[in-house]
Amino acid sequence: MPRITSSDCSIHYDVVGNGPPLVLIAGWGCTSEVWDPIIGKLASQYQCIRIDNRGTGQSSSSARFYGVATMAKDILAVLDDLGIDSAHILGNSLGGMVAQAFARNHPERTRTLTLISSSPGVPSLPSHAALAFPMLRSIGQKTAETLHLPLMHGPGKTPEFGGVSLPPFDQASRRQLIATLSWWGIIQARGIHAPSLIVHGTRDPIIPQGNARLMRRLLPNARLRLIRGATHGILSEAGDLVAAHVLAFLAANQATLPTPGRSKGRVLPAPALPLAPPKVLPSGLGGVA
Repeated sequence: MPRITSSDCSIHYDVVGNGPPLVLIAGWGCTSEVWDPIIGKLASQYQCIRIDNRGTGQSSSSARFYGVATMAKDILAVLDDLGIDSAHILGNSLGGMVAQAFARNHPERTRTLTLISSSPGVPSLPSHAALAFPMLRSIGQKTAETLHLPLMHGPGKTPEFGGVSLPPFDQASRRQLIATLSWWGIIQARGIHAPSLIVHGTRDPIIPQGNARLMRRLLPNARLRLIRGATHGILSEAGDLVAAHVLAFLAANQATLPTPGRSKGRVLPAPALPLAPPKVLPSGLGGVA
């Protein structure tokens, strides 16, 4: 399995499929297996690079506290290891915050940005687990049966709060949570000019859909797709529809976005490009806002 060293961590990743590179960044406590419900569809057209964030899966845990920007550097190290100048960047939940940091800090390496069930960080509409626990506890067992998130320590150690599986609250997950709670994406968003797609469930109790609408206003070149009835387990609940939205967005921007090269000496902002109309998507849960 490919593995690189970034900062004080060993970062594991794998590559599936062929085509333009697409980086997949998982959420808090989740391994790269969280992408299993949609990886087949994405990998049919793209070279999918799945990364275990530091402290999850086969990646090692950091010996110190870190922020989202450090996790974005891990993504950069993986692309450098693969010799990839630029890629489409896709993040889920915390992974969406890492994706925002990457797009902001490395515009010349970012072709497009896709954010699933994510947040502009703090301050935002109650968007992190520490604020969401009381709300999660009230949801009930029925929702739990629909969420199957592969977490950092595998089966048998998946505490549930109102139907959402959460990682064991060990040192690694605490450090990821602190990174989540320290992300100030509201300040960073205006500097992200890559074509952007935001996909969010209308019944997400952990990161309410208001965060998606806020990011749509903050990001200069973004579109929002809401999936009615979906919660924070959107990948397992509505994976086919999520994949359809993502593939339509990437196809619409594949031809219009020039492949940027690595900057030398200074970081150049990516141009604000018009978004082409999306393809017709399957009927069902999908909504457009």
